[in-house]
Amino acid sequence: MATPLLMPKLGLTMTEGVLASWHVKAGDRVAPGSVLYVVETDKIANEIEAQGSGTISEIVAEEGAVLEVGAVVGYWIDDSQAGASTLPDVSPQDRASPDQLARHPQIPVAVPAHIEQPPRAKAPASSDEQPRIVATPLARRMARDGGIDIRQIAGTGPRGRVKAADVARAAANAEPVAVRHPAPPSVTAEARQARAVAARVTLAKQTIPHFYVRAEANVSPLLALRKQLNEDGTYPRLSVTHFLVAAMGRALASVPEFDAVWTEDGVSSLGTTDVGIVVSTERGLIIPVARAAGQQPLDHVSRTADDVIERARRGALSGADIGRAAVSVSNVGSRRVSGLIPIIDVGQAAILGVGMPSPVFRPDENGQPVLRQELGLYLSCDHRVSDGLLAARFLETVTDLLERPMTLLRGPH
Repeated sequence: MATPLLMPKLGLTMTEGVLASWHVKAGDRVAPGSVLYVVETDKIANEIEAQGSGTISEIVAEEGAVLEVGAVVGYWIDDSQAGASTLPDVSPQDRASPDQLARHPQIPVAVPAHIEQPPRAKAPASSDEQPRIVATPLARRMARDGGIDIRQIAGTGPRGRVKAADVARAAANAEPVAVRHPAPPSVTAEARQARAVAARVTLAKQTIPHFYVRAEANVSPLLALRKQLNEDGTYPRLSVTHFLVAAMGRALASVPEFDAVWTEDGVSSLGTTDVGIVVSTERGLIIPVARAAGQQPLDHVSRTADDVIERARRGALSGADIGRAAVSVSNVGSRRVSGLIPIIDVGQAAILGVGMPSPVFRPDENGQPVLRQELGLYLSCDHRVSDGLLAARFLETVTDLLERPMTLLRGPH
């Protein structure tokens, strides 16, 4: 009697796994301890061994197949059961279900004939069916939660397998590649975009371990300088966002360890001073990037930022205008809010939330109260990339530059 080989449960939270590779083929003899196949999850890869001697009778699941726990991957004939025609009767209350059997990683597992066996994993029946997509379980979950069509993603893993990093890169585009379940024609384009944005921020919040750092910057000198330059007329018109982008770019140059992102292979340093800018458009939130913000004087930064913001609102961004930036800024200072604690965008490692400057009294060097304008800075960080000390160094540098705005007028030393 052929006994099914099952996809084992290798952890409390495991629901599916990838049959990464077979070490045997139909007709092979196996001995106790022989490696039959390798199961890969988003955390580990396990070699599944034979618990007895026997013969592999059938291979059902293909390499790269993603299967639920308990699914049949193949069949074998156990030498200890060869020739056995009957099984002892088992009372209904003592019968184990296939799901219960699948909870045990030891395989092969004998499933008595009176128990309904799990369905076999089948290859596509015809060339008209959709081809099998090879992807890790984590990548599939990220794509599903993010509303991304995994069929449109080019995998960078073995045999073109789609990895979590590939999904993150696809999600980092201004608009998702595709929504898995397209909205019906009656749903407006705005509603579809809202769903895409919702899926994107859900993916970010679920997969990025956030922590937060806060500071207050005295921006009275900055606001005075901005007013003077804007009234002059010979300088590009400046906004607080321009100062923020310039200061963050300079801070990346001073704290280069912060200019990094998390990938499937670990922390990846970017080696740039690029800063993303959250822009609200008719199509939803988009984050174009001001390139080399830390390597330019303030007037150049303002022109670069204005250019990508304007093209974002027109829907005229190119692929080079988005992605590959470790940090972004979201400034809601045009509204009467004192601060914002934002969600990090997929593919980035930090985002600075900024509200409207607030008048507060602070003691001067003589202990006398002085009225000044303070800007609340809320930095959301990816704990896989940075820790509290590194984030504090970065935010302290940003704060210092905002409080000494004249240093931003010149190019970096």
